[in-house]
Amino acid sequence: MPWPVGPKLQSTIDGAEEQLQNLVNILEGEGVETFRPHIVDWKKGIKMPEWEVANQYTSVCPRDSMITVGNIMIEAPMSRRDRFLEY
Repeated sequence: MPWPVGPKLQSTIDGAEEQLQNLVNILEGEGVETFRPHIVDWKKGIKMPEWEVANQYTSVCPRDSMITVGNIMIEAPMSRRDRFLEY
């Protein structure tokens, strides 16, 4: 199955934003300080010394790239080159 391209539907964005805000509300209700990322232009490509990609599409699944256990952060390798700098 090819990787999706193009802009997300606004209904998808709105649904994801609602779910994320619900998670933030739960975490903050438990005393967890939360941070929202800066807005990113996903249309910009990434160029590294050995490879490059034309665009980044989106920050797909940050939960898949890292997890914190206590004060330790565990990073996982990215499944796609365009996810290399995701976190």
